[in-house]
Amino acid sequence: MKEVSVGVLLPSSSIYPIGKQFEKGIKSELADLEGIEVEFIPEFIGQGEVKQLENAIEKLKSYHSVDIITGWVSNKGLMEVSEKVKGNTPYYINNLGEHTPDPAKIPNNVRLNSIHLWQQLWSLGYWAVKDLGKKGMIVGALYDMGYSFNMMLDQGMLAADKESQWSFAVCPMPEQGQLSDPGKVLDHVEREQPEFLFAAFCGEESTLFLDEFIKRGLHKTIPLLGTPYLLESFSQKVDEPLKIYTTHLSSLELSESDMDQEWIKPYDVFHQLGRETGLCIKSQLNGSKSVSDKRGLLNMSVESLGEGNRVYIIENSYSGDKESIERKLLKEVKTTTIQDKDLQQALTLKSAAWLNPYLGI
Repeated sequence: MKEVSVGVLLPSSSIYPIGKQFEKGIKSELADLEGIEVEFIPEFIGQGEVKQLENAIEKLKSYHSVDIITGWVSNKGLMEVSEKVKGNTPYYINNLGEHTPDPAKIPNNVRLNSIHLWQQLWSLGYWAVKDLGKKGMIVGALYDMGYSFNMMLDQGMLAADKESQWSFAVCPMPEQGQLSDPGKVLDHVEREQPEFLFAAFCGEESTLFLDEFIKRGLHKTIPLLGTPYLLESFSQKVDEPLKIYTTHLSSLELSESDMDQEWIKPYDVFHQLGRETGLCIKSQLNGSKSVSDKRGLLNMSVESLGEGNRVYIIENSYSGDKESIERKLLKEVKTTTIQDKDLQQALTLKSAAWLNPYLGI
């Protein structure tokens, strides 16, 4: 019986059990390998700080001598520890794609599995300008604004129309242990009256934002865009279902019937990416080359990230209970890849960002 050890880097999260669901997904695909016994060795990385990441990786490599390392690590965190990662050990890193990855800063022994929010938001910005108008606005909590959302929306908007423009407003830092006050940014929205609004909130702050957005009647005049993690329950009464526009990424052609599938839902992604990683590790151990799953052919090559992906605009309608969301596939929209010249230029600019994975707080 051949023995294979897999080190698993797991973050902590107060919003959703990311690590637990991801680990379950991996194990579901590697539980019964013929002739191979897999040992899983978890290492916890907290919120993905550089020192914790480096220590966890060093322990997996030097003490446990693992054959493969996988886990849930932000692209920003991965790029910060690239020297520690570099080597012969295969890595299968997973994340939501909240940071835009720079291939020049990621070692060639890394495979990256993600829903690539950076790519989806480029497409969302492109669609918004083409279909809604050239004047956009971005608002959000201080935490949610610390990723590549603004940059990628901007890139997509400019690709649609060089004359497009956006303004932004960020919630002030709340007192320790408190939630952001979305009313602060909605004051700016009422003054600006944009043709569309992208809201970067998640968890309980999404609920606060949606309630205040509806209370002020802004849902009647301003199209609302967001990541799928904006789709939380709200308590304000609405005459007609609230509509929020999000995206979904796949390498397959999607149809309306796919909108009811579990893997379309935003919080199933952690288990789904775990499953996909398990399939890829299984493929490596069995000597196979290509892997397909529910999202289609899995391209984890860092050099060609985004290639073969298709992005779809989803209209989400509901009256308060997020479990009753009706999803309508509006259209497939133009997208980008990591090799886009304008995107490569944007990656050379200085920026400040959180190290932890999105939702990993």
